[in-house]
Amino acid sequence: MSCARRTVGFWGSALVLSLMTSAPPGCASARINTTMLDVRDVVAMTDAMLPSLSRDPALVRRSSSSDRWVVTIDRVENLTEHPMSRNERLAIMARLRANLASSDFAQERAITFIVPGKAWRNLEPAQARAHSRLMPTHALRATFLSDTLSTLHQRSDAYLCTFRLSDLATGDIFWEDAFVIKHVIARNELD
Repeated sequence: MSCARRTVGFWGSALVLSLMTSAPPGCASARINTTMLDVRDVVAMTDAMLPSLSRDPALVRRSSSSDRWVVTIDRVENLTEHPMSRNERLAIMARLRANLASSDFAQERAITFIVPGKAWRNLEPAQARAHSRLMPTHALRATFLSDTLSTLHQRSDAYLCTFRLSDLATGDIFWEDAFVIKHVIARNELD
C-alpha cells in the first residue's frame, strides 16, 4: 500500500482516512494528537541537565586540576509503555554528551565524556585493536518512566526522565536529577 493520498469521493475518503490511521511500516505520518515524547522534549531535558549538573556540590568542588573522570554514557532504559528504539535512546544520550563535552563544564571540572565501548569499537576499529580507548571511571545513565491516564474525553501521559552519574568502582551516585514532562490531548467523538 502506498502512503499517497487520493481524493475518491466521500466513502472513498472515509476508507482512505481509516487506512491512513494505521499506516504501514515505513510511511511517515504527522505526530498530531499524540502524547509520546518528541524532539522538543529531548531538547528541553538535555538543556536542563547542564545547569543541574553544574550546581551539584560534588561537582562544584572539582577543578581542572582534579583527577580526571572519564564518563561513559552507555545505558538508557525505557520503562514507558511507548516504544523507543535503541537508536532513539542513544540519540538522546549523544545530545547530552555533545552538550556536556562542548561546554566549559567538562574542562573546568576535569571530566572527559566518551562514547560507549561498542559504539567506539565501531567508529575506531584500528584504535580498538590497539587498546587505546580511555577506560571509564564513571557512568551517566538514564531511565524513562511513564504514567498514562486515559478517559473517555482525554488522554494524558506523564514522563519521568531520571539521569544519574555514578562511580563505576564503588557504585556511589554523585548526581541524580529527574525531569517531568506531561502531555495531554482531548479526544473527540471520532477517536
